Order: sequence, then structure tokens, then C-alpha cells
Amino acid sequence: MPKAHLQRSDLQGISRLAIEATTQITNISEGLFATIMRRPNRRIGGIPGFVYRQIHTITRLVGEGLEAILAAFGAAATQTESSRQRDDLLAALNGVLGDYLVASHNPLQTSMSLRVAGKPLDLEQSALQTAIEQPQLRILLYLHGVCMHEQQLKQHGHDHGLAAAAALGYSPIHGRYNTGLPIASNGQQLSQLLEQLLANWPVPVAEVVILGYSMGGLVARSACYYAQQLGHTWPQKLSKLIFLATPHHGSAVERYGAWLHYLLERNRYSALFGQIARLRSAGITDLRYGKLVDHEQPAVDRFEKPGQRPDRVALPAHVACYALAATRSAKKAAHSSLRGDGLVAVASALGQAAHQPDLDLQIPADRQAIVYSTHHLGILANQAAYQQLLAWLQPLESGMNAAKIAIEN
Repeated sequence: MPKAHLQRSDLQGISRLAIEATTQITNISEGLFATIMRRPNRRIGGIPGFVYRQIHTITRLVGEGLEAILAAFGAAATQTESSRQRDDLLAALNGVLGDYLVASHNPLQTSMSLRVAGKPLDLEQSALQTAIEQPQLRILLYLHGVCMHEQQLKQHGHDHGLAAAAALGYSPIHGRYNTGLPIASNGQQLSQLLEQLLANWPVPVAEVVILGYSMGGLVARSACYYAQQLGHTWPQKLSKLIFLATPHHGSAVERYGAWLHYLLERNRYSALFGQIARLRSAGITDLRYGKLVDHEQPAVDRFEKPGQRPDRVALPAHVACYALAATRSAKKAAHSSLRGDGLVAVASALGQAAHQPDLDLQIPADRQAIVYSTHHLGILANQAAYQQLLAWLQPLESGMNAAKIAIEN
């Protein structure tokens, strides 16, 4: 099947985004003009008002025309296989705008799926028996981070999950999900899929291990929480959670962005530009402090003054949990002065909270490790990190899983 950068539904989704972006930019321009002219309620008359009304009308008519044309084109077009370039772009777009794409029913949205060899799995029993050629008793699920998809976990020809599964006899499965959705939403969806996967797996499942990179580790934690709420049984087979550069206590990058957004909205001239910052997805704002669950009460505007509201969700008591952090510092640096990996602080990746003991995840010291002289993405191809993961992924009865190997520069 020929590969293509765009599928038949993509043009429709892109045209919708373009029309919506034009409308929003026009609104910002109109609002800024009204602010400068000190017009109450943004009421602009005369020629400027006529111009803005014409822009809105033309934009609406163009959008309706494109929608009709592309709908007809899509019905007649032949569906083609996605390309790596297209998957990369959609992953980034969903990371930034994923919740908006879902709310607006935009066809560019990504749906969660469990995948093998780049293909989504049909979780019906007969389909799984066909898709999984040599099902193993042990399953290794590998989850990607924000603005990514599962193929990007392979860096420089190496995929930690695939390599470890081949070496240790696991059936490797990747998860793909819309990283712009709230982490809690992805956690609930993942729990549902795992419940179905284990119920229909071709052979009896003895063990499940989840390896979560970055946001993927938070999604795994959220899935464990919601499995208990929903009465799912798959956690009974979950033996290990391994966190790879996961921001358990959030990322300073989003916190800085939140404060910048807050300051923008405090000034009447810059407040309109704060509307642009409000486009960033719930998935990204959840990374501010590692938000794992939905909170119905009290309702909190995620764009208001960014106070600290971390979720106090304990790790599953019966599961062996491990945390691997990355630092750009050399190994000779003092532990207290270690820099983060560019996105996640070392303490956050290890689940440590020295000044807030109730937030500390209490991961045993012999189940923590640090990879030096690397960055957030670099840990995916780091061979020292891979050797540590291999040690932790050994069967529990081998006695090797608790060993902490030496991490060299």
C-alpha cells in the first residue's frame, strides 16, 4: 500500500484548524484595537468595525465551502497508509491541542491503541490469536511521552522495550495515546484496554510489566488508580512499574510557562495574547505538578494563578516500583547539585520530595538510579540506562531485580 503524508481526512481537519485560527487571530486583533481605542465591550463602529465584520463573514463562508468540498473529496478518495512524517506531526499536534481536537471532533485527533510492530491491535480474542505469533506468558508494555508516538521511542536504532523483551522473553506491546488529553482520561482508557487485553490474551498471563517514559509513567500510575475505582482485575498481574524520566512531581518548564501566562493576563494589553496560551492542552498543563486524577470538587481553572496542587496518589502497594532519572551533570558532580535532564528534575524523576514528606513516593533507594551526562530524549538510547532496565526487568525470582548496577558516564 503506498504511503502518504496526508490521508483523506487530514485536509478536512487542517482546513478546520486554519479557519479557527483565522477567527481567533481576528478576535485578538479586534479586541486589541478596541482596548487601544478604549471602546467598551469591544464594540467597534465605522469603517474598522465594517472591516472586522467582513473578515468574520468571509472566513465563515470560506470554511463552509472548504468543508463541503473536502467532505466530497474525502468520500471519493482512497485511504492510504500513514507515513512516519505524518505520525510525527500528528503526535506533536495532539500533544499541544489534543483535547481541543477531541472537543471539536477534528479528524486529526489520535485515539488510544495498544500496538505491535507499528500496527494497532484488535483486542478481540480471535484477532489477538492471529496478530500475536508467539504470545509469551509475560507482557511488557512501553508507553511514550508527551507530543510523541510509540515509534519515536526507538532512537539511533535502539528501543529499550523491544530489546529487553527479546532478551528476557516478554511479549512487547507499545501504547499510543493522545498526549493532549488529561492524564486522568488517558489513565482510564488505558485501564479499559489492559482489562480487555489480558482477558483475551492467547495464553494465560503470568506477569505484566509497564515501562513508562516521561508522561507515560504518569499515565501508568493513573491507570492503576482508575483500575481500582473501576473494579478492573488486570493489576493483579502487574508485578513492576518502571519509570523512565517521569515527572512525578511535575516539570518546571510548564510551571514557568504557567507563570508567564498568568502575568500576560494581568495586563489589559497583553491579556488578549494570553488567549493563545490558553490553547495549550490539558495534557501539558497536567505536567505542571503531575496531575493524575479528575477532581470534580472544587472545580479549578487550570489557567488561573498556578498554585501547587499535586496529586497525592500512592504507588500500588503490591507492585515493585523503580525510577530512573537522567541528568546533564557529569557523574563527579555532587548529588545535591545535579541538574535535571532539561525537562525533568532529578528529584521529580525519582519521586523524592524532601520538603513535603507526604508527597514522597517512597521508592526504595536500591530501586532508584541516575544516568549521567545525558538529556531527556537521550536516555531513550542510553546503553547504561538499558543495562539498568535489564537488571530491573529480570524475573522477580532471579533476585536480580533489586540490584542497582553501576551507571557510568
